[in-house]
Amino acid sequence: MGNKKQLIAVQLLSLLLFGVTVFAQQNQDTTAVYYVADYNVEWESLMEWNQMYRDHSVPTLQELEEEGIITGWSAWMHNTGGEYNWRLVIGSSDWDNYDEFWDRYLSGYPEEVMEQSGDMLTSHRDQIWDAALVRYAENVDETQYIYEALYQIKFSNMPSWNSTMREREVPLWDSALENGLIKGYVVLGHNTGDRYNHGRVYLFSEWDDMDDFTGSVMGEILSDAELWNRMGSMIEAHTDAIWERVPDQVEESN
Repeated sequence: MGNKKQLIAVQLLSLLLFGVTVFAQQNQDTTAVYYVADYNVEWESLMEWNQMYRDHSVPTLQELEEEGIITGWSAWMHNTGGEYNWRLVIGSSDWDNYDEFWDRYLSGYPEEVMEQSGDMLTSHRDQIWDAALVRYAENVDETQYIYEALYQIKFSNMPSWNSTMREREVPLWDSALENGLIKGYVVLGHNTGDRYNHGRVYLFSEWDDMDDFTGSVMGEILSDAELWNRMGSMIEAHTDAIWERVPDQVEESN
């Protein structure tokens, strides 16, 4: 497959970190890896791009999920932060069926659709993340926003970073999940691509819940100077972004 055709086709697929379970519409018990593709689409073309996704991506992705080729998918638009304005996430139990996925997926797209979508792109980035920890509420499909935090951690400090996260942060996230403040969270480990080797994606149904969550969780961490300094000393770089969900279909007005 040529690089241009693959690049154009990838955008049609539909990632945060990190969707029907929303980081990638996947079964949290079977998803082992996430393929995340970020795009800069010309702003004036975004609505048309989204409609192409609904018309040409969603039907094929539904079939692929039903047949177990993928465990799920989701699409997101830029809200705050980051370098890109459109994202797709594909979940998989493994990548043994990668070639079959691409063959099936690409066969559903007319050449003119690929060319048209390619003309809307200005830049693109691919990443593969391992699913280190995935927890969702039963109503995770109500998610409308994801808050993604990515970190570059010194590799020698990764064991300490992960153990600190499990001991001090995961209980806070679980409490927020139990109380309905978040719809779920995903911890990501680097597999392929990009500079960051650790990620967290938090799922929200309401914008205000994000403020409450970050205030309570970060407030807990900030109140412990030793914890803050210990984790901060392991970080070499950091970025975060907020993404808003792209609906799989447009609701008809009455």
